[in-house]
Amino acid sequence: MEESAAAQWLMQEAVDHLREDNLGVYELLWLLRGSTFELAEDAAERLARATAVELVSTHSAKLVRMKWPTNEITSRDVPDTELYADNIFEPGETGAYLALTST
Repeated sequence: MEESAAAQWLMQEAVDHLREDNLGVYELLWLLRGSTFELAEDAAERLARATAVELVSTHSAKLVRMKWPTNEITSRDVPDTELYADNIFEPGETGAYLALTST
């Protein structure tokens, strides 16, 4: 029950954020960590990943790569398979991170 409510809440948060700006995939995890749902870290990571996958697979968002700290989009040709990488919630050595942008 808790995870289902968290999933609905996180999806709505993501949709609301995407109406205003791009959304780093890591932010989905941060939103869960700051919520009242008290999910275990592995459950929060699974849910954050699943939310990103659903947004991309339903064409509600597109996966891009952005650079910290400027938040500029550096690549629009990011394959959806990147969402299954172990390090999707961490920036790369160059400060690049996965993000969602509205379609």
